[in-house]
Amino acid sequence: MLSFGVYVLSNPFRNERDEYLPIPFPDEVEKWVLSEKGKKRDVVLLALLFHYAWEGNEKKWKRLLERTRGDGVYREVKEMVRARMEMVAKKREYDGKLPDIGINDVLRKVMEFRKALDEIKGVSTAIREVKAKVWEANFMNIHAWRRRPGVDDLRDFWRGWMAGNVVVLGERGTGKELVVKAIAAGSVLFPGKFSTINCSHLKNEDALADLFGAKEGAYTGLNYNRMGIVAECNFGIIFLDEVADLEERVQRMLLRTIERGEYCRMGEKEKVRKVLLRLISATNKGLDSLTGDFRDRIRSLEIKIPPLRERKEDIEPILIEKYEGEKNLREKLHRFLEETEGYPWPGNVRELDACFSHYLSTGRIELWEEGWREKKMERKELKERGIRVLIEEGYTMEDIQRLVCRTAVEVYGKRKVAAEKLGISLPTLRKYLNEST
Repeated sequence: MLSFGVYVLSNPFRNERDEYLPIPFPDEVEKWVLSEKGKKRDVVLLALLFHYAWEGNEKKWKRLLERTRGDGVYREVKEMVRARMEMVAKKREYDGKLPDIGINDVLRKVMEFRKALDEIKGVSTAIREVKAKVWEANFMNIHAWRRRPGVDDLRDFWRGWMAGNVVVLGERGTGKELVVKAIAAGSVLFPGKFSTINCSHLKNEDALADLFGAKEGAYTGLNYNRMGIVAECNFGIIFLDEVADLEERVQRMLLRTIERGEYCRMGEKEKVRKVLLRLISATNKGLDSLTGDFRDRIRSLEIKIPPLRERKEDIEPILIEKYEGEKNLREKLHRFLEETEGYPWPGNVRELDACFSHYLSTGRIELWEEGWREKKMERKELKERGIRVLIEEGYTMEDIQRLVCRTAVEVYGKRKVAAEKLGISLPTLRKYLNEST
């Protein structure tokens, strides 16, 4: 029965078969699990639970939990999760009470994680890579389990839950918020509150009090002890939006919290408080404006979302999925794509969605970049005029093909890239360039 292979947490986005858990007959595996005992069976039991959770089949995983509720593996799971939490807490010098996380909590997180990942739309290799890194933000050290799983595999599994801080980079409108949401959804070790902070607003005392809290009388008008976001998010996640706008003074204050899990309320420097949290940051400006220490601490992992102009194969699938059910969608989409061919989409997915929605409502295509249509017509006229000149000069088809290939090599720098852009093979390109293979 173990011949199916236990690939429980093999990254599905780095798996050619695009499978999370290749169990062809889960019902048969479940029968085997219910009839066997021992550590090997425990590993397969967990594999099956995760398979059901990943598929969103809450009814099946709850039924399986109910039928095996007296099983010692669940106590062991809880102990190992706690051991992992203690490992993270020790590293960050946190000595407070830790939350209890059981198998039910973990499976719900898996379901939430899968649902959030599905919100990141696209079929391109670039988006697949983004999803792979989102996976690794939560399961960094977990690879395919061996075909003959043993006791150590269970312990390796729980050690793999990640607690590192993550930075998400990308232009406006690329979907950074969806990536952040997915990372947070899969953060099993941080079941607490999720809060968003716009770093460009952290410039005055009141905003800093929102973040760190403040003691009564810390500034004019404060007549109560104010609890900050940092305290509220203990065992939770803080999302630093537009992190590149963070002032150096605030970076130093947060660095202490990141490194040692310490912070002080405003007006309360003599009392150091402890907190354990995860930071997820995002920006469209890069990280050069941040100090070196702070920059290094907030990016255990960096995820870069490419702009839509670099993954145009995602445009049609995104629109089809979003507007499925729209009358005559294929016909309308064909015209929309034809009219916008070559458009760079500076507003990325946000602009694409807004423009297509407007087109469906009004029948008009209004793009955000002014004058783009005029530029497109000018380029088209120049192209037609250039071809006419070549024909009038007596160029043959072979001459034109050779000229196009030579120009493509000059533009793209490499023959392989030029061939890909022209949609021909490298040997064909060499042939037109009169080069021997």
